[in-house]
Amino acid sequence: MPRTSFKLYLTATLAGLSFGILAACQVTTGSSTDYIQQQYQMGEERLAACIATSCSRMDLDGARLRDYTVLNDLTHITALMISYTDFADLTQISGMSQLQELHIGSSQVDNLSGLSAFPNLRVLHAQDVLATDLTPIAGLSQLRELAVGGYVEQDLGPLANLSRVERLLITNSVEPLDLSPLASMRALRELDLSSTEFQSLGPLMQLPRLRQVSFAPYSDPTAAEQAEIDRLQARGVVVEYEVLVIVC
Repeated sequence: MPRTSFKLYLTATLAGLSFGILAACQVTTGSSTDYIQQQYQMGEERLAACIATSCSRMDLDGARLRDYTVLNDLTHITALMISYTDFADLTQISGMSQLQELHIGSSQVDNLSGLSAFPNLRVLHAQDVLATDLTPIAGLSQLRELAVGGYVEQDLGPLANLSRVERLLITNSVEPLDLSPLASMRALRELDLSSTEFQSLGPLMQLPRLRQVSFAPYSDPTAAEQAEIDRLQARGVVVEYEVLVIVC
């Protein structure tokens, strides 16, 4: 019989509305070998379909390929989703310089230096990877949307010069983050701090185009945080938060 555990998410907004969502934490069924084989089969089917249709968007999320280098020949692909896979080395797809969108979240990538092969990226999702150094992201001058973070210590400093990024997602920090580098991201309009802890929202006051901030703490905002929220709202920024209660 499958075994399932659950998380209870209690959601609250500044308008006072609250509700609960019961979501599965983990479902275990069948053997891991069977599951991996299913991933390979899924990957082969999606690869074949993409080749047959000359697709521009390749979705390998949750699938696997035995050889990721085959993707280099598919010059028609401009968006590649390869999250939740065993993909580990960006140099395997370095020939895909045409990519404008790349999703490697929750993969096995432990070094982001290979991002230099993709100068045209406008969207990058690289959250929950093994890499800790975000410096290579600083060279992606065309980025408009970025997702980073995870259960490793990361310095946001390299993001300071991303002057064109409009949407930023930061997830699952292991310690309260210093948001000061974000003050230089002058084009930023939407910031999602997800389940990230932070030192202060103060640096966000310097962002002239900011319109929305959301975060998900494990407790209600402190008096100091509430004061910063009030200041952001007074500037026309929509601030939303979710209080998470985990029951597993």
